Amino acid sequence: MLLRWGGTPVAPRLVIDTDTIRDRSDFKNPYAMAKAMAAYELGKTIANIDARACFVEKEREKYLPLVASAHEIAQVAAKLAEEAREMEKESDTLVRRPHSKSGEPQIKTLLRTPPTLDKEVYQRWLKTIEPSAEYTESLVEGPRLEVEEEEPCLRVPPTLDKEVYQRWLKTMGQNT
Repeated sequence: MLLRWGGTPVAPRLVIDTDTIRDRSDFKNPYAMAKAMAAYELGKTIANIDARACFVEKEREKYLPLVASAHEIAQVAAKLAEEAREMEKESDTLVRRPHSKSGEPQIKTLLRTPPTLDKEVYQRWLKTIEPSAEYTESLVEGPRLEVEEEEPCLRVPPTLDKEVYQRWLKTMGQNT
């Protein structure tokens, strides 16, 4: 997540579970989704076994088989996840989410087509980069950095969204 200008970092609050995978994933094939959900459930099992092996069991004869079994479960989970991905690739429905050179989120499904702007994700992304009111006020009232060059020092890299960039420049005292 990008930080708001002048804001404090906020940790993501998305709790992932099998319901989230079912409701928010981009799987088109229901069998691929089922494999992904199974891989996730196996991952939770791995975490429980490893926690017991690392923090509960103190004897080597007890924790070593637990760690080995967790490793075996991890291999099965990885195989299931890879199978889910391959199922989506075979039908050319695997969703890819690259980003442009400017950082804008894009989306792509078909392998041979170029990615397009993901408008829903882009709108959420724009909200994370707009300057906060506190930051804007601190720029107007606060001290400025002294620089030797003629051009002012830009503290935050601009985005390619012209409207947001123009508002940001105005808060910096530059009208273009």
